Amino acid sequence: MYRKKTILILIILVFSFMAGLILSGQFIVDTIPMSDIQSSESNPDRTENIFQPTKSNLDIKIKKSAEENNQRLNNSFDIKTGIEELKGKALEENDFVLSDGKNNIALDIKYENFKDYKETQSSFLGEFFYGDFAYRFYLHEFEGFSIYSSNARYDVKNRDFNEYYIVNVFVKDSVFKTARGISTGTGRKDVIKAYGEGKELIDKKNRIGLEYRMKEKLFLFQLDEKNQVEEITMKIDM
Repeated sequence: MYRKKTILILIILVFSFMAGLILSGQFIVDTIPMSDIQSSESNPDRTENIFQPTKSNLDIKIKKSAEENNQRLNNSFDIKTGIEELKGKALEENDFVLSDGKNNIALDIKYENFKDYKETQSSFLGEFFYGDFAYRFYLHEFEGFSIYSSNARYDVKNRDFNEYYIVNVFVKDSVFKTARGISTGTGRKDVIKAYGEGKELIDKKNRIGLEYRMKEKLFLFQLDEKNQVEEITMKIDM
């Protein structure tokens, strides 16, 4: 009789313990991850899945960081450069043209379409390699000015190898003026008034030139001993 009571008590205790485990299931779930976290050192993928931010949140952070960096670069560019921003007169695309009052000469147009002037002489200057690509250059002489044509950067601009564009214009005739009214014979002060201080260059003959650049395009006003424009170069810098 005593033995039966003992067994009954043990059965009741076992069921009570099991019921307690079931009722305290939340506590068990909360305490188990400690072992999981310790074992995650040997399973980095699990740690990454638990703690790594979602892709959408990460994209937002990267985008925001990129925008902030670009803003800082733009601010420093505006402060440090005096070439594109010249006393409030920034160079524009339509600045790069020379005109005699009737016809215009512009950069990066097909040379075969340039038919307003009679060519006096033409010569092949050579083939020059830039990396893995060979670019060809031609010199075309006219009365009062010269033009260089080339297929340069045809690979970058998705052009045909045999398409030639105007890449350099060299003017000595005062009949040609820039969009801001500068021609050969113009004084240095008037150049600066129109374009700003610019970048001063000195060639091998100790002549002073004033350079004005917008990205790869530029003007170079070569000055003589009287500080007047002697030559105008308008070109695409390779």
